[in-house]
Amino acid sequence: MKKTVFVSIVAATAFSAFAAAPSVSNQSLSFDEATGLVTVSYDLTGADAIVTVDFLNGGTVVTGACHVAGDVSRVVPAGAGKRICWQPSKDLGETNLAVLALSANVMAWATDAPPDYYVLDLVDGRKRFYNRESDLPEGISSDLYRTRKMVFRRIPAAGQTFKMGSPTAEWNATSDVKNQTDIWAYETQHNVTLTADYYMGVFEVTQKQWQNVYGNFPKVQDHAGDTLPVSYVSSTFDIRCNENYCGSWPTDGRYPQSTHFLGKLRIKAGGTTIAYPGHTSVNTVTGNGYDLPTEAQWEFACRAGTTTAFYNGLELTNPTTVSGLEDIAWYNANSGNQPHRVGEKKPNNWGLYDMLGNVSEWVKDRAEKRSVSPQYYASDATDPEGPAPVSANSSSGRTWRGSAYLHTAEKIRCAGGRRPDQDGQRQFNNLGFRVMCPIDQL
Repeated sequence: MKKTVFVSIVAATAFSAFAAAPSVSNQSLSFDEATGLVTVSYDLTGADAIVTVDFLNGGTVVTGACHVAGDVSRVVPAGAGKRICWQPSKDLGETNLAVLALSANVMAWATDAPPDYYVLDLVDGRKRFYNRESDLPEGISSDLYRTRKMVFRRIPAAGQTFKMGSPTAEWNATSDVKNQTDIWAYETQHNVTLTADYYMGVFEVTQKQWQNVYGNFPKVQDHAGDTLPVSYVSSTFDIRCNENYCGSWPTDGRYPQSTHFLGKLRIKAGGTTIAYPGHTSVNTVTGNGYDLPTEAQWEFACRAGTTTAFYNGLELTNPTTVSGLEDIAWYNANSGNQPHRVGEKKPNNWGLYDMLGNVSEWVKDRAEKRSVSPQYYASDATDPEGPAPVSANSSSGRTWRGSAYLHTAEKIRCAGGRRPDQDGQRQFNNLGFRVMCPIDQL
């Protein structure tokens, strides 16, 4: 028997002035005593939207409401008859729901202005959105977001142009004794425009997160720990796809293989396994966009609106140490020659941790050859993805950024730490990655 036991349901809309405003209407909320299921019904009009819901008890948000499913916590197409289901007994125990003053707050967020934080449960695939870091259950310092769950921060990149690379006055590889063919070089400053916001992992992927998605490690970790960044992972065999099946990168780069980390992550989040285009013996995963960030996305997110050598406003005048750098990064001067728990240092302005130091991070771009002029890294561009896959300027490998715990200060600048010309198969104890996701591919 269905019984309406709750006081009210409140609908709200969050929208951008530049997009059609989505709106929630015709809401109802009921409780089925037989199944213990709370159901919220609503209509979504105006535009597709990211829909979120808060359940409240007497006006206070029920922070433990995790077992929520249906037309929520994803991009929901506009239309009538939408449903959200909650299993409160799994979150509140045997509480007598009839005596609670429960209500629901349904929010419709325009897809170009979604909530700032997004959380994916790596065990059961559940998704939740939060408007502020302070809304995260248990807080960002909890190991929950370093082990079972993966937390993402929205990066406000749509329509933004930034200076990628470093000015000639900055102490870098091009002003040192090294030259433009060095692996640490290619920092010619140029304008890059990004056309869409995206979600970026707040933390580097940890060993426990890897296990929750992938299972076993590609190689035994030198320093074991659930909240330490995973290492010894290659972009080719472990994270994304074998080179043979990414030959037309980046055009077909949206298809990670189902046996690799990103493929398995997409499956966890509801992605669909299909035969790889042109290679029917290989399974790949589509349906959502979890991926490595492009190099431009990585640097834009790292800088977080700053233009200095380091994202806390510091410049580099000495090539080995910088006073204050220890506040934001693990590097050779303070790391003890080992990685550390992710998120121990201060984040950048957008709440991202360890963008500099700790471990280097694979990015999506194909690496350029050192034997030719790297025109991509010297020319203005919009949404760049690196050199074309088959050209005089591209190698067969990938690039990584950020540098690691064993590197000196000049290597871990926002523009530094570039390591091109790799074959994608490299596995090092100081090389890991973080995940991004386009908002329209959640």
